[in-house]
Amino acid sequence: HFPNKAMPSTGILPWIQGIFCNANNPCFQHPTRGESPGLVSNYNNSILARFWADAQELLFEDPEFLQLGRLWRELMAMSNFMDTLRTNPEAIA
Repeated sequence: HFPNKAMPSTGILPWIQGIFCNANNPCFQHPTRGESPGLVSNYNNSILARFWADAQELLFEDPEFLQLGRLWRELMAMSNFMDTLRTNPEAIA
């Protein structure tokens, strides 16, 4: 028995998970979970799915990460201000 592999029509994430998680194409003596009737995907506990969940938890729940957008806007405003000072200083005065 070989592990099930998602087709591209299932979506990009399950398809890529199937490629990475079964790259070595293992063979099992017993039926795999993906062969069970009605079970479409068994990738929820895969390494890639755990990595994605961990990355979301670390990045999107971190207040410092969420402030990076504000920092970027402030840096752009400062850069625009410096450009104005350099090219058109009378506009500031």
